[in-house]
Amino acid sequence: MNEDKIEKADVKPLLSILKHSPFRWPVLESNIGPEGLWSERKFSLVQALATLRGQYSSSVFIRLYVAADDKISHRYILKLDQASLSLASREDYLENTTEAKSYRDAFLKFMVDTAVLLGANASRAESDMKSVLKLEVKIAEIMIPYENRTSEVMYNKMNIS
Repeated sequence: MNEDKIEKADVKPLLSILKHSPFRWPVLESNIGPEGLWSERKFSLVQALATLRGQYSSSVFIRLYVAADDKISHRYILKLDQASLSLASREDYLENTTEAKSYRDAFLKFMVDTAVLLGANASRAESDMKSVLKLEVKIAEIMIPYENRTSEVMYNKMNIS
């Protein structure tokens, strides 16, 4: 690993990715120029999710993988499941304990600091990242809790058609 080259490149490779569709990040518009402007009309969530999965092996919203069938273990099937969230547990989003609040606060600070490090305006970053955190809270509210995720309950085999 050429650490000197990595240090010299700094955030340029990441900014290059964020300038191009489907990854334009609105919070960075003031830093990445006109080619990086985000357009709701041009944005395709399906394309963004497909690119994240295909090029970066990241599952967002839906986890898709091949694994053994839970009831016929010598067969492999395509499985769809809820993806994980950024914080360690669903409860970290939903509980109002001091610990859970501190996790959310630290996560928000991390997101804002990252956006600012990449060139975002600090107040815009704070506003946008609060919206991101609210979205994750809403997703956590509809996720199936870990204790309810038994293989019997989760097994819902069907044909692709």
